[in-house]
Amino acid sequence: MRVLCYLNISASKNILCDSGLIQTAGMIEYILSQSKEYHFYLWLPNFISIDQVNKFKEEYPILKSPHVTITYVPISPIRRMTPYDFRFRELEKCANFWKTDYDVLYNGLPEYTENLSQLLCRNRNLEWGHAFIPIVNRLHWIMANDYVSIPDDRIELKQCAGMVMADYNLTLCNYTVEMVEAMRKRWFPNQEIKTQALYNGIEVEKIIAEKNNPLPKTDKIRLLYPNRLQGFKNPMFMLESLIKLRQKRQDFELILTDPTADYRTNNKIKNGKLIRTIQENLDWIKVMPMARADYYRLIHSSDVVINTSDYETWCLVITEALTCGKNVVVPSGLTFEEMINPDYPFIYTRRNKKSFLEKLELAMAKRGTLEKENIEYGKKYAWSNVGKTYLDFFEQVRKKYILEPKYKSNDRHRLLEEIKKRGKMTKKEIKSFLGPGEEKCWTKYRWYLLQNGVKDTYDNSMPTYYVGEKPKAERQKEMF
Repeated sequence: MRVLCYLNISASKNILCDSGLIQTAGMIEYILSQSKEYHFYLWLPNFISIDQVNKFKEEYPILKSPHVTITYVPISPIRRMTPYDFRFRELEKCANFWKTDYDVLYNGLPEYTENLSQLLCRNRNLEWGHAFIPIVNRLHWIMANDYVSIPDDRIELKQCAGMVMADYNLTLCNYTVEMVEAMRKRWFPNQEIKTQALYNGIEVEKIIAEKNNPLPKTDKIRLLYPNRLQGFKNPMFMLESLIKLRQKRQDFELILTDPTADYRTNNKIKNGKLIRTIQENLDWIKVMPMARADYYRLIHSSDVVINTSDYETWCLVITEALTCGKNVVVPSGLTFEEMINPDYPFIYTRRNKKSFLEKLELAMAKRGTLEKENIEYGKKYAWSNVGKTYLDFFEQVRKKYILEPKYKSNDRHRLLEEIKKRGKMTKKEIKSFLGPGEEKCWTKYRWYLLQNGVKDTYDNSMPTYYVGEKPKAERQKEMF
């Protein structure tokens, strides 16, 4: 089965630290170790340097396998606020790269699912819609108005529409499933979103192997903040809390690892208050951006790992820190209760500085005492444990769309031919024609019909879909 992997990679990001790409590489490695029935086509934007890709291949030799093809495509850096139609024009630049007859689109950009499916089929001379090609959305992070303030609803609506269009949506935890369900009820209450939780995997053996090779450190307690300095990660909350703690004790240092910013020159950081705060405290704040190969060494040399996100669907480095035996201080109300344990002693009340400092000081005091328990939490996410869920999922897709020929008939095309044959069909008749289950995926079929010459009567209660002249009964309604 030929799987095209199209991921969300930012131009400013070092791909050696891109959790989505690391996760995909780990998934590919496990699946190919168990089955040779797959070939993965990994799309990387051409603004990523060859040197970075070569280093990534050294980290993950599976990418050199004959079952993996890496292609550079001419795409501008991802901008989530980019207008929908402009983004499609960007994707059209890739037309020459759609030369392989892919079986599955593994997509890291749910808001562009509709555009990708249209482009995919246009360049294969197929009718509009993702005919024969199941789309799998990999939901690495989801915005929901219940959890974060968004300037407008366009992003959330696009993501939700993409999830409706997709055949499968893989989330990172059950917490995300609940967020997706809340979004569906808001935007598409009458549609179905097929969502399945598959946990991220980690390289337990490689992490443990670096235990005896930590990076040098001082005698101060080392606090590690391994996240990017983005708004939803809430770095100012963390810095302001630690500045307050410095008034009480000075026996700790903070390590920042965001690879996209030069904190001394204010490059890539737009938040003036944030950069000034860092510059004013460089006596105890250290900046150590590094490749993924050294990340495990840095974690082993740290004492406590911090996450202060306002919302988080998963945090790969937290599971890695647990596997290193480190105490992690994380907020409540997100995915961490599911990821670790609801009774974990270092979960603080989200956005509460007093609670954060209490749990942080507790984690500093108990550093090293919960090493065994932390390692057990982390080992749950070894690829040897979670990899089978990914293999089972892809086997399910392969069986349904590749091995069983009945799906080659394409229900959308069959429905279109039926409407042309009858001349018109009501929405109720169409749902009856589609059969149990599929009638819940109505939006996909409707968009497909409207793009292929079928018109509707704009009657929200029970529209009629027709070809050619509007049905006589509908014309008479308009007269009165």
